[in-house]
Amino acid sequence: MGLERISPNLDAAARALAETSLSTLIWAQLPMLLLGLDSAGLLVFGNAMKYPPATLLLRPFNFDTLATFVFGLASLEQFEQVALGTLTMVFVGLLPVLLLHKAVAGGRPGDYIANIGYRHISRSP
Repeated sequence: MGLERISPNLDAAARALAETSLSTLIWAQLPMLLLGLDSAGLLVFGNAMKYPPATLLLRPFNFDTLATFVFGLASLEQFEQVALGTLTMVFVGLLPVLLLHKAVAGGRPGDYIANIGYRHISRSP
């Protein structure tokens, strides 16, 4: 989904057209890499939302995130106060999964019919 999609002929064609390496990167290669970079960012975000203990270890000093707040209250067994924060983490963590599904399913054959719902298609024998 990333660098393997870029043909070496693309660089050769850009050099033949007297394009610089930077303009080739910006106008030819980067648009092809965006889906892979977006997917990688969403995976990192989703994994960071799932692991509050790792967030506790890697956070800056005197800086609390929602994950550290929820983890602290859950360790004190204050479940009533932690419920809203936990639900927020679940729904915010669900967004990258839905976006990744849309990105991956967008390139599959037949995804147009899957996106508009099932319709009866008559087939002639």
